Amino acid sequence: MVKKPTVMIIKSSPWRDSHLNRNHPEYAAIFKLIQGYRKKVNFVLVGTTTKFSSEFVLSEDILAVDIRAGAALSYLTYQLELIRLHLKHRPNLTIVLGDQLLPVAFFSKISNNFKFVPIIIGGFNYYGEKTYGKILSNVYLKFSSFFLRFSRRSILKAFALSYYSRDGFVRLVPALDGQVSLISYPLSINFYAKAQQSVLDFPKSPTILTIAGIEPRKGLETLIRAIALVQPRPKVIIKGGIRNPAYFRKLKDLVKLLEVDDKVTFVTDRIGYDELVEYYTSATLFVLPTREDSLGVVLLEALHLNIPVIATCVGGIPDMIEHGVNGFLVKPDDPIELSKAITLLLQDSSLRGTLARNARSVLTKRYYQDRITLEDALFQSVAMLFVK
Repeated sequence: MVKKPTVMIIKSSPWRDSHLNRNHPEYAAIFKLIQGYRKKVNFVLVGTTTKFSSEFVLSEDILAVDIRAGAALSYLTYQLELIRLHLKHRPNLTIVLGDQLLPVAFFSKISNNFKFVPIIIGGFNYYGEKTYGKILSNVYLKFSSFFLRFSRRSILKAFALSYYSRDGFVRLVPALDGQVSLISYPLSINFYAKAQQSVLDFPKSPTILTIAGIEPRKGLETLIRAIALVQPRPKVIIKGGIRNPAYFRKLKDLVKLLEVDDKVTFVTDRIGYDELVEYYTSATLFVLPTREDSLGVVLLEALHLNIPVIATCVGGIPDMIEHGVNGFLVKPDDPIELSKAITLLLQDSSLRGTLARNARSVLTKRYYQDRITLEDALFQSVAMLFVK
C-alpha cells in the first residue's frame, strides 16, 4: 500500500476555536482543501495560542496542534516547537499562512523529500514600540533571509496577499523576484448577502467602528485622540481581542484622560466570525488607523458591505482603496488629519453615499484583477505533490 503524503498547514490563529470560525475565509479555504484531499493526504494543522500548547484531534483523523506564542521567550520556543513537529511528522509539504518561515526553511535543509509553500499574509517591517523589538526583528529577518536563500529550491510555489507583502518577501529572497503570485482574500457568503442592502441605508446615530486586535501595531490611540477633536462626538466601537494587556490599559487611561469614555466602547469578548457582520452594518464609518498591515482584511469586508472607510496609507491598504473614490487615506499617527476626515464624512452624507457606491467597483479593478483566490493557491500547492 502506497503511503499517503503528509501536508502540514501553519497559520497564526488557534485551531481550538475553529468551530467559531467555520466560515472565516482562511479556515473555510483550508477545510475545503482537507475535504478535497483527505483520502489522498494526511493533514497536520498547526496554530498558535496565548494559553498552553496542546495537541488534539480536530476531526476524525485530522491532527491539530496549537503552540503557545507571544512574549519573547515563548516566541523562541514556538520556533523550536515548529522544528520539532517537522522532525516528528516529516511532512512532504508545509504550507505557511504567515511569516513563520525560518523554522520551515531550516527543516528543508535537513530533509531531502520536502517542499514548502509560503503564503505571505503578514508583513515584515513592524517591530513594536520598543528598541529591543527592532533588534530582535532585524535578527529574525536576517536569519530568515539566510535560510530562505539557501532553501529556495525547496519552495514549491509562493503567494502574497498584497504588493507590500510580496515586496517584503522578495527582499528576503531576491531570486524569487517575479515568481510570487498575488492572491485575493475571500469573504464569507454572509458578507455578500448583507451587501445587498441599500448603500444609503446608514445608521441614524453616527457610529464609528474599527475591528482590530488590541495591540500597538493597530494605532488605536490615534483614533481615540482624533475622536476627542470631532464635534459633535460620534459613538465609537473598538472590537477586537486583547493581544497586549498593557496597551489595552494605556488605551483605557487615554479614554478617561480625554474625557471620551462616554463615547468609546471596547468589545473584547470572542465571538463567532459570522456575528461580525452585525457590527459592520451598525456603522456609519469604518476606520482603521493601523501603523502597518499586510492588507487590512477588515477593510475588504467593510468595502463589500458598502460602508465608507477611512484608513492609513500603509502596507497593502492602497491595493484596495483609491483616495477620495471608494475611501479616504490618511497618514498614520496623525489624529488631526484623521479627525478632519471623520468630520468631513460625518457631515456629508452625499459623499458617504458616493464612496459606498464606488466601493466594490474599485475593488474589482484595483484589487481582484489578475489575482487567484486563497483557495486556488492552496489547491494548486497540494496538487503539485501528485504531478509526475
